[in-house]
Amino acid sequence: MRVDTVGYKTLKIGYGHLEFVGRLSFEGFKANDDLPGIQDRESPILLGLGSFQKFDWGGVFVNAFVNASANHGYLAEAIYAGKFNTGPITFYPTAGVEYRSGKYVSHLYGVNATEALTSGRPAYTPDGFSLIPVLGLAAEFPISGNWGMNLQLRQRWLDGAIKNSPLVDKSTQTTGYAALVYRFK
Repeated sequence: MRVDTVGYKTLKIGYGHLEFVGRLSFEGFKANDDLPGIQDRESPILLGLGSFQKFDWGGVFVNAFVNASANHGYLAEAIYAGKFNTGPITFYPTAGVEYRSGKYVSHLYGVNATEALTSGRPAYTPDGFSLIPVLGLAAEFPISGNWGMNLQLRQRWLDGAIKNSPLVDKSTQTTGYAALVYRFK
């Protein structure tokens, strides 16, 4: 388990394993009063294949997910992760890119004709896929024994397929996580 992604190792490949992976996604939203006339968007259920390849200079995550909740497209990512120890705290800087298929983007950020009529917002269907650069920093520090705390901050720069949606009023997305960690040794 890595913060928001869980994997099951299968075949050894390269400097890692082929994994069955799943991800917790909180991208869905309740329209409520903020977006009258817009239907709620369910969070994707992301299942797929991935691999973490560990090297002396860091590691590379490569994951490909399908939104298993419906035919709402695909998400894939390639992310570099470094590791730096400074006393008891370990830092993990990350840099990478996320690919989101047109169906994935449309499910979350599209506005269909009915919603356009009831919301007063223009109809919107993305022209194609989305490619999003991502930077992050995680810090892990010990609490007691095998227990620790993991803090993570990620910044995404949204491309035109997402930020041109009438549901989006930002060009970046910042997320943060705090997790209690148990290391099996």
